Amino acid sequence: MKLKVLSWNIWKGQHLDKIIEVLEKESADIIGLQEIKVQDGTNIAEIIAEKLGYDFVYCKAYTTDRHTPPYDLGNAVLSKFSITENECILLSTLEDYKKEEAAMTEPRGACIAKININGGEITFISTHLAFSLECKPVAIREIQLNTLLKVIDKKNTVLMGDFNSVPESDVVRKLSEKLINTDPEMKELSWINYRDPNKTKYRIDYIFTTPDLKAENFQIVETDASDHYPLLIDLEVCTQNN
Repeated sequence: MKLKVLSWNIWKGQHLDKIIEVLEKESADIIGLQEIKVQDGTNIAEIIAEKLGYDFVYCKAYTTDRHTPPYDLGNAVLSKFSITENECILLSTLEDYKKEEAAMTEPRGACIAKININGGEITFISTHLAFSLECKPVAIREIQLNTLLKVIDKKNTVLMGDFNSVPESDVVRKLSEKLINTDPEMKELSWINYRDPNKTKYRIDYIFTTPDLKAENFQIVETDASDHYPLLIDLEVCTQNN
């Protein structure tokens, strides 16, 4: 059977109605979301899941101290199938955080969901690595990547997210040595810097799979619902029934 998988940094849900509209239209079976904001008990991932009828798991990465009032940020996996197991992994911690460097050293994490699909279990990981100006290499991102590589299973795994790394980066190279990049050409761009009057664009979002999985029909959907575009693939899944 084929699954439709979507990954998207939703920019803290600033345009939530538009985000829900895009997700409802695409109707992916599995969704990995980044920059999930939780404030005053309101979880953006929970709102989306309840609105569209998905099971979900959310993992907090940190509580920001650069905004008033403060709020939590993290990642989530949403699924049309039941999530049987989940795990939250911190890729870097407050020990590595320097407030004066803002988003470049903020704690980052990975949300891991194991999902049973017609008798076969697949692991989906939604993650978000450190930001840097002009997507330049930073030491903290290497720390996060090395932690992430240690938790990726050798089989039946999909890794998706905002890696804040351009195609020629060491991050993408190292991931591509272990996993299959579902868009090896990486020509399409996925992020618009709204702080730049020229709207500088970069490719920093990716979906990877373990070699045993087959993905096809990669696409990027242009939308103004976030400063990132959603990524989509079709994933061929071998189950006990086929």
